[in-house]
Amino acid sequence: PGEEAKGPPQRPVCGAIISCNYRISHFISSIIKPVIEKASEPCNSTEDLLSRIHDINENHDLTNCVIGSMDVTALYPSIDVDFAVEKCVELIIESEAEFKNVNTDELGLYLALCVKKEVLEKDQLQRFCPNRKKKGKWPTITASGTEESEIKRWNCWLKCTTRPNVTEQRRMVAYALGVAMKTTLKNHMFRFNDEIRKQQNGCAIGVKAAGDIACLFMIWWDRVFKQRVESEHLDMKMYARYVDDGTVVCRSVPAEEAEPGQEMDERTMKRLQSIGNSIHPSIQLTIDFPSKNENHRIPILDTEQWIEEVEVKGERKTQVLYSHYTKPIANKHLIHRDSAIPTRSKLNILIADLVRIMKNISRLCKPDERVTKVQEFIHRMQYSGYSKRERAEVYTKAKKRYDKGVSDNDIGKVPMYRNKDWERNERRSTKNLKRANWFRKDGSEAVLFVEATPDGELAESCRREFKHAGLKVKVIERSGLTIKKSLVKSNPFKKSECHTKSCRICKGGDNVICKTREVVYKATCQGKNVKGIECKNVFYEGETSRSVGERFEEHYRNIESRCEKVKKTSFLYDHIQKEHNGEVPPLKVEIVARCPGDPGLRQAIEAVRIREDKPTLNGREEWKNQPRKRPVKKIEKDDLTSNTNTLQ
Repeated sequence: PGEEAKGPPQRPVCGAIISCNYRISHFISSIIKPVIEKASEPCNSTEDLLSRIHDINENHDLTNCVIGSMDVTALYPSIDVDFAVEKCVELIIESEAEFKNVNTDELGLYLALCVKKEVLEKDQLQRFCPNRKKKGKWPTITASGTEESEIKRWNCWLKCTTRPNVTEQRRMVAYALGVAMKTTLKNHMFRFNDEIRKQQNGCAIGVKAAGDIACLFMIWWDRVFKQRVESEHLDMKMYARYVDDGTVVCRSVPAEEAEPGQEMDERTMKRLQSIGNSIHPSIQLTIDFPSKNENHRIPILDTEQWIEEVEVKGERKTQVLYSHYTKPIANKHLIHRDSAIPTRSKLNILIADLVRIMKNISRLCKPDERVTKVQEFIHRMQYSGYSKRERAEVYTKAKKRYDKGVSDNDIGKVPMYRNKDWERNERRSTKNLKRANWFRKDGSEAVLFVEATPDGELAESCRREFKHAGLKVKVIERSGLTIKKSLVKSNPFKKSECHTKSCRICKGGDNVICKTREVVYKATCQGKNVKGIECKNVFYEGETSRSVGERFEEHYRNIESRCEKVKKTSFLYDHIQKEHNGEVPPLKVEIVARCPGDPGLRQAIEAVRIREDKPTLNGREEWKNQPRKRPVKKIEKDDLTSNTNTLQ
């Protein structure tokens, strides 16, 4: 903002959900994420960070040590894409990742098309790539190697007979990923202020692959940083990083090696900052340390940390202590009592939040620390409209859950703070199982989502009916529409008019926004038949996850195709041949339902409307979408006799 601007500084955030690099971005992330997970440097949660602090408290002497934090300035926009991708490729090659079910022929063809032959020869990968049958200019995007048909794709290429081993295959995949990463990051297009723009530098915030590429690049930076700290003869007890926030516990730099008058944490962190800033120009650090703050603590994630001498098992030891932290600008409200969220869900969320606060406070802290933080949360509950009974219920259940965690930790069953590698495979399997079968805990066989009503009246009514009918169905209340969602515009510059001059929906003059996505639509014929009579009740009903403009452009493309086989796939084909002499009539387009984020509902609405309206232009087989009949249990002869005797 300029000098006249008032209020806090702002930054535009551009969504990347429907950008041209959206799909390739997710594909890249799915491959490099496992490599990131195996690296020891990144933290994936507060719990992981606290587990590392717990470890150094137990296993290291922290006398004369300091704690500090380092934050990378504007990580995503500052990254040098070419350099970062180069380091990401190196890390993938050095990792122990094994890529299975790789088609090395197609992979070699991809490298031959995208990487210069000299580079492949230098890295000894050319022998796994196909050779061209004839010499010529460098292949372009229209070359035969990009054809969908395998026969056409390989028409000008000779397949390689040499097969790579596991290590060589990993190098081939890494190089291919490097090409894909550069292409994704350097070709991010977005619309802002109704103008189409292209990302010029760095990684775009919002592109999924950008976050993972930045994280992988920071792993390289972490390792170089630790090597340089060691070469400077600094005793760094702990280094952990969450995205762009690093936490350091290090033996203090001697006073004679720094400027006079500096506290030992300040001179140590400034020395570490100097080392970090010298690694690469794209990564520049800001630092924080306890003596810089009034309370002599540093905020890290949702905790504040400091070093203090306390009594541990009867002896005085220097330890890293931590407590819960909330930003001063954070909203003092919790989920409001009158919000359109099921009552049980609200209480469960509050219980989980209070347990998190209890776990974020070190057991070595003074009792007043815990009492203050918990009491502050209870006051926030009162401020948010919860009764005394509800506040007591939340505290009692949270305390019980926290005490169980302490007990499990003390007997060695489950650590209070689990690091990211603790039973990684078992935790992932359990998580996936819960995701698929979460509603079966109480014996339910299905789940029904209903709208939230005061005191769960609708949900309770449904539960009674299912119980009366003998059906094991779990009823869950769906959260209502928030005021924020109703009032706030994520894109204040969005305009309803179309940007495509050839858009047929907008040309037709229908009151339809062609960019509307995830809809059920109706297309009605507005033309006159061969006898000059207007078509009546001739319409088609369908659904699409894309925009209605994209879907109808596809319909028109099919019916106007020169290929008769493609024409016959259009819903208009039979009608225009019979009634319009093959000419495409004008269509009136209507959106009959919007189902954002709910493909099941969208398809159900389409099926019900087709069955009830019997649209003329839909195929006859679509009309037969009848409800499934309930299976009738076959009664055996012995069962029938038994039941008859009972009735008598």
